Amino acid sequence: MQTIVSQLEQGFRHAISAALDLSADPLIGPSQNEKFGDYQCNAAMGLAKTVAEKTGQKTNPRQIAEQIKAKLDLGEMASEVSIAGPGFINVRLSPAWLARVLQQARLDPRLGIDPVSRPQRVVIDYPSPNVAKQMHVGHLRPTNMGEALSRILQFQGHQLIRQNHLGDWGTQFGMLLSYLKETGAGENAEIADLDAFYKAAKARFDEDPAFAEASRQTVVRLQQGGEEELRLWRRIVDESRRHFERVYERMSVSLRREDERGESFYNPMLADVVAELRDKAVAVESEGATVVWVEGFEAPLIIQKSGGGFGYGTTDLAALRFRVRELGAERLIYLTDSRQAQHFRQFFDAARRAGWTEGVRAEEPGTARRIQAAGGARGGRGSH
Repeated sequence: MQTIVSQLEQGFRHAISAALDLSADPLIGPSQNEKFGDYQCNAAMGLAKTVAEKTGQKTNPRQIAEQIKAKLDLGEMASEVSIAGPGFINVRLSPAWLARVLQQARLDPRLGIDPVSRPQRVVIDYPSPNVAKQMHVGHLRPTNMGEALSRILQFQGHQLIRQNHLGDWGTQFGMLLSYLKETGAGENAEIADLDAFYKAAKARFDEDPAFAEASRQTVVRLQQGGEEELRLWRRIVDESRRHFERVYERMSVSLRREDERGESFYNPMLADVVAELRDKAVAVESEGATVVWVEGFEAPLIIQKSGGGFGYGTTDLAALRFRVRELGAERLIYLTDSRQAQHFRQFFDAARRAGWTEGVRAEEPGTARRIQAAGGARGGRGSH
């Protein structure tokens, strides 16, 4: 089924050809002022210049618009066609025609929308919440955006893979686990309690050197698979998950537990990611750390710190590589805040140079502005 715009484009192309013996894009878009109509053709100004070059005579854009209008035949589609300003051709749709089109669409299970001719395997990275913290509008609003995109793409016939990249790993858990072990408060804690405990732990970490050192040691034991640390960590993750799932259910969001792949999932892959980037000369050593230099940025993307630890960039690179190699993604969409644009440009550049995104369309804040403009902070991006 043709769209309104495609039908208008077809009608205007015929009119331009008949009036001027030219083939040109009619530049159809919504009218700049609704009092003039619903859609407008903006081609007359450019066509006036083309005609002048062709004939050697200066031509008034409004006269061009009059010539196009005289040859325009939209049938029952338009109730009014008018010219405004220097040559904008405005079209007001016929209410009777529009009602018939809507009725036809209503009777069609697909609303008159044909499936795409070549479905893609699309991975959508939702604005991922942080474990042990309550969700906020920076997660909720872009989560709705991700859900809307997912449903639209599925309706078009694409194969959708939702990914919830939970912020469930990292040095912040050393602080929280140390605090909970010290106070014994974690066994029956709910999400609001955990949020308060985290704030208290952060204050202790900043003020008490002994507590800070204990927290660092706790992180090491967690990363090494310490039984007590893992048990308490799982308790925190489970409580946080219950909070997320209640919120998703109220929002009618389709995220499920099987869509979760948090930072902890990619942790075993990080050393291999760094090694591959070094082997391909994408990453180099700098002041004891392993970094990726990206043209246009003074600071590099640090993928392994001098002490051996890994950062968010390393985890994101591991996730991207997994999504392409293991999930077979042909298109990647990230719902995130424009303030993360630098981070995404750097890690996408590293992935491209490593050859991981060859043949893959990856959309980031800098290239998908309509996606990120109304978004919020992506969890797991240092927002603890």
